[in-house]
Amino acid sequence: MRNRSWLAANSNRQPPSPLDRPCGKNICGRFSFYHTAVMSLAEIQSQVKALPPSERIVLSAYLRHLARRDADANRQALDAAAARIAAGEKVSRSQLVRLHETLKAEGV
Repeated sequence: MRNRSWLAANSNRQPPSPLDRPCGKNICGRFSFYHTAVMSLAEIQSQVKALPPSERIVLSAYLRHLARRDADANRQALDAAAARIAAGEKVSRSQLVRLHETLKAEGV
């Protein structure tokens, strides 16, 4: 019951985030659980150069995902794919196995 009254009294407020409380572990006093490190582009590039090729492929796919995830064209393509699936268009097991073998050969 006590929680309900707090919610009723604070319904227009967002609950406090753990990131809003000071952690006491560093001088910033701002982050609770995670401390973010800021890297320059040159530092990121040097770290990427040190990665093995298989991890570079995964990183490349992740960066492509980030570049297109909020794009309207991507959202429309996903909606169209969902509509095709709902209409009964499916991927056969043999198509899936071929795709898996192709991705595996590429190191993904």
